[in-house]
Amino acid sequence: MAVTLTLAVGSVLLMVCGFTWAARREELLAVARLEKLKVMPLADAAPGEPCAARGEVVGETTVSDPVTDEPAVWFEARLVRRDRGEELWAKTEGASLRLDDGSGPVAVVELVGAEIAIGARDVEEHDRVPSERMRAILTSIEATPPTEAPTARYVIEHRAIRVGDELTLVGVPVRDGDELRFASTGPLHLTPEPLATLQGRLRADLGAMDTMLRIGVGLGITLIGLGIGLVLWLG
Repeated sequence: MAVTLTLAVGSVLLMVCGFTWAARREELLAVARLEKLKVMPLADAAPGEPCAARGEVVGETTVSDPVTDEPAVWFEARLVRRDRGEELWAKTEGASLRLDDGSGPVAVVELVGAEIAIGARDVEEHDRVPSERMRAILTSIEATPPTEAPTARYVIEHRAIRVGDELTLVGVPVRDGDELRFASTGPLHLTPEPLATLQGRLRADLGAMDTMLRIGVGLGITLIGLGIGLVLWLG
C-alpha cells in the first residue's frame, strides 16, 4: 500500500508540474510583452497593440457604495468572520470606468475580468458580535446576524475606485468612435502604482511559480525514486 501511494503521489506531482509548466510558458510570454511597455499617451495607442497609459478616472459615479456611503465607480467588499475564515457577505459593483490622460481620446475600461491591483483594507472590525453596520448589511440580504461568541472577530474588507483616482492601465485597445475601449479579451491590468511596480510584481509572481515548480518536480522525483527503491527492497 505504501509503495503504491508513494508512486501515485509522485506521478501526480510530476503531472501537475507538467501542466503548470505549460501554463508558465504562456505567463512568461505575457510578462515579457508587458516588460517591453512604457507609459505612452492614449493618443499614441495603436488599436490591437498592447499599451500602457496613466490617467485619471473621470465621468459620473453610478455606483452607491454600501460600506462607505460614498459614490464610487467600482467597489468590492466582503464581511468575514476572520477567526473562522467564513465569508458572510460579499458584493461587487461597477462594470466600467473612463480614464483620461489629457492627450485626447478617453479610455473606456471594462472591469469584468480585469486584474485590479488595488489592495483591500479593513474598514471596520468588531469582536464577539457584528457591529450595527454589519448587522444592517446582513439584514439587507435577509441573513440572520450571528449571536455573541467570545472568540468571534468580524471584519469588513473593502476596496474601491472613485472619480479622480489616478491609475496605470495596461491592455489592448480597440477603436470605438472617438474613444479607446479596453476589455479582458486580452491582458488587462489596472493599478494605482507606477508601471515599473506592476512589472516588478509580475516578475516576482513568475519567480514564485518557478520555485514551486522546482520544489514540486524535486519532490515528485524523490517520491518515485523512493517507491522504486521500496519495490526493489521488498521484492
